Amino acid sequence: EIMRSDWSSDVCSSDLTEIGASETEDKTFWAKWTVAEYSVNLNVNGGTLAENLTEYTYGEGAVLPEPHKDGYNFAGWFDNAECEGTAVTEITAKDFGNKEYWAKWAENGYSVTLNTNGGTLAENLTEYTYGEGAVLPVPSRDNYTFEGWFDNAECEGTAVTEISAQDMGNKVYWAKWKTNEYVIRFVNYNNRLLQKTNVEFGKRPEYTGAVPEKDADDKYTYTFSGWSPAITSVAGDATYTAQFE
Repeated sequence: EIMRSDWSSDVCSSDLTEIGASETEDKTFWAKWTVAEYSVNLNVNGGTLAENLTEYTYGEGAVLPEPHKDGYNFAGWFDNAECEGTAVTEITAKDFGNKEYWAKWAENGYSVTLNTNGGTLAENLTEYTYGEGAVLPVPSRDNYTFEGWFDNAECEGTAVTEISAQDMGNKVYWAKWKTNEYVIRFVNYNNRLLQKTNVEFGKRPEYTGAVPEKDADDKYTYTFSGWSPAITSVAGDATYTAQFE
């Protein structure tokens, strides 16, 4: 649409709006035109625009700018508040009239990678959605105590228990474990406690006390000959009893 600006009697050099009552000569007038401009209203629906578009000119049209919203993917501009139908990317040179558009958003889904470092998960977590977040599952590992998930392979800093609703981006976490300790007891032949220590799983316990003794009787004298059962790497609480010959 091109809008008429006014009439002129001299090739659009001056504007006229009427013929006076005293005029008697033949008249010739020329129409003067200006290109119409129309308004554009962009409803960003929670997003932001680096540069807004508020108007366009007939014959030129305009490209609709792309908005941004944390945690969401832009799914297009639509000519209705329900964001139904076909997305609009531009106003064409042939379009005319005021325009209004609404931004449509799709929630971002992000990946989650859980490095269990030898543990197991009853149920894995592989993704989360912005605006919802997720609670990190607790893994298990025989003979180890779980000390939390960390965002670095060295498991330094503060443990993470959940992904918040405001978090975004792909996430990678590492499980930190503490080796369980077990109670190891060394006792004499008469069950008298000689030594009691806590030893980590997988390590071999060591008796560091005095050599166990057993008093001689009327028939025999006794010499310490070792422990029963034979000492092995720790796999749980254990008691070793002094043996004599």
